[in-house]
Amino acid sequence: MAKSALALFRAKEEEIERKKMEVRDKVQAYMGRVEEATRRLSDIREELDALIDPMRKDIAFLRKKIDTANRELKPLGQSCQKKVQTLFSLLIIKMIVKWAIEGII
Repeated sequence: MAKSALALFRAKEEEIERKKMEVRDKVQAYMGRVEEATRRLSDIREELDALIDPMRKDIAFLRKKIDTANRELKPLGQSCQKKVQTLFSLLIIKMIVKWAIEGII
């Protein structure tokens, strides 16, 4: 009886050891997949950063161009606005003169 109990105990120990090895192998395989996914994500992040940096430079360049154009257009806009006001005033004066000549006023 002692020999069969000892054999049964050893069989259980071997089964536990075998299960432990299976779990260890599964965990290692899972960790390998996680590490590979982490490497792929890192590569993707580097690629995105490489794409974003030139875009940032391009955007900054375009913003400077827009600011420069706005600075150049502002005086032109003010000048045009003054001319429109002057033309509008002249048109009103012309209409008043015409009406005065025609006797409407």
